[in-house]
Amino acid sequence: MRFWQSNAVTKGQLLEEVFGAWVMQFAVGLKAGGKSEHTIVDAEDALIAALKVKMQRPDADIMYVRRANKRGDARHPARKLRVGRAGRGV
Repeated sequence: MRFWQSNAVTKGQLLEEVFGAWVMQFAVGLKAGGKSEHTIVDAEDALIAALKVKMQRPDADIMYVRRANKRGDARHPARKLRVGRAGRGV
């Protein structure tokens, strides 16, 4: 049995105690180069999640930000942001 299960502590509360901030996962939908995609980002709130994606992909238009859910995102897995390509990340 895990710590948060045995003591009725949620994972979010545990992360808050460890990192000092409430961390959640957000799905950020974006459109770049005529293609749409989405990625999963760890952030404190939706605005920060959108800004993290915008920093890595300045050419992209942010279409939506929502809380990630396990079932839906498992059926349609997100691609990781590409790193190191010209104009497509840092």
